[in-house]
Amino acid sequence: MNAHLSVIMIVRDAAATLDRCISSVREIAGQIVVIDTGSTDATMAIAKRVGCDLHEFAWCDSFAAARNESLRHAKGKWCLWIDADESISNSTAAEIKQLVAENDALAAYSMRQVSRTVNNDIVHDQLRLFTRSEHVKWTRRVHEELGPSLAASGYELRKTNLEILHDGYESESTVREKWQRNLKLLNLELNDSPRDPIALLHKAHICRKLERRDEIGSCLELAWANFPRDDERLVLLAMESVNWFQRCNDRNSAVAVCRETLEHYPSNAVIRIALADLIRNSALHESIDVLSTITRSDCDAWCMGANPDALWVQSRNNLAICLRMANRFNEAEKTWHETLSIQSNRESALQGLAELMIIQGQLDKAEVFTAQLVRETNNGSEARLLSARLALRHNSVDDASRILCTLSQTEVRPRLLRAELAIRMGNHARSREIFDSILVDDPGNREAASGLAWLNNQCASENGHNE
Repeated sequence: MNAHLSVIMIVRDAAATLDRCISSVREIAGQIVVIDTGSTDATMAIAKRVGCDLHEFAWCDSFAAARNESLRHAKGKWCLWIDADESISNSTAAEIKQLVAENDALAAYSMRQVSRTVNNDIVHDQLRLFTRSEHVKWTRRVHEELGPSLAASGYELRKTNLEILHDGYESESTVREKWQRNLKLLNLELNDSPRDPIALLHKAHICRKLERRDEIGSCLELAWANFPRDDERLVLLAMESVNWFQRCNDRNSAVAVCRETLEHYPSNAVIRIALADLIRNSALHESIDVLSTITRSDCDAWCMGANPDALWVQSRNNLAICLRMANRFNEAEKTWHETLSIQSNRESALQGLAELMIIQGQLDKAEVFTAQLVRETNNGSEARLLSARLALRHNSVDDASRILCTLSQTEVRPRLLRAELAIRMGNHARSREIFDSILVDDPGNREAASGLAWLNNQCASENGHNE
């Protein structure tokens, strides 16, 4: 137990996870402050049983107010804030203990909150450990933050790779209730400060989640006009704006947002990946150049939601796709093989290698990579898509048709294969209809445009013969 450290938390109806959370920090905490904001389950009984410094606090529509109440009861020289659905490992606890024992400076340490999901970990850098001071306070009703107060008080902000593990599972109804609650708090925040760019960014994000399309554009426009360019969260605003412009089929505005953001954060991997994806069909060589310059350290440096491993794999996978489109097959193959070394993210590389082998007519190798994809992933639709492509290359029209019946009717890649199947069956009218529909949904799709051009040439050639 460390008398210098107070662990502080706010809770409500957290009986399912509170015991585990407290157990993970008990050995390093001289005090564990628990502020209950209205639990109706066994939360308070658990906190009392394990000896926490328990206080009740009436909820007042402000997470900052509740967290500041926890800080008011803290007695240690250092504070570590944690939520009831989080925990730390023994090794992280040992490192925190060492940091607290060795350091007397006014300092705050960021830690990585890691949320486990089915597909990838979601990682956020958050200021969690800091020396206690009466001048340090949380601000904002929701998405509360310590950073401005720490900076104004002269704290040295230090980065660590220490992890706080977050139990990422919540039911769909619970998540939606939280979105609705957060939207209410954001509207209260904006009633006081209508042009607050951070609140506007968060509101745009929540409105997208809740499908409130009529509010998204105005929030983003006002946020963009008022956002401080020296705040790295500009990247989050840019990505939210890119998402919005893509939904509005306004690719040019999305590209413009990326380019302006890169003027301020030229090494940011997230924006460079987004830009390269947006310009892939119109400026393939620039897309390759943008992706080629992304380094692993660029991916490691960004911790506002993206897992660094996943971000690195995404950049390499997108680069390999561009190289394949440019007929630079050897480079594409090498790039995909590089990503196979990251064991948890092999799917995109196996899929890309299988497709590359199909394009080059190396069907035996394509079948090997497809079999690996089936063994190593749960993505049956991708394996079926590859199997359909292989069937077409083997001229097994019936097999291809049977497999394509099991795939999405709306996704672009199965539709492209259905167009190819229609050509193989001599139904050019059906193929043209599919290509046209794809270009309505994705005007820059190179494969659909190329397919239409081929059909037009065939039609012109046939007309020439008829004359």
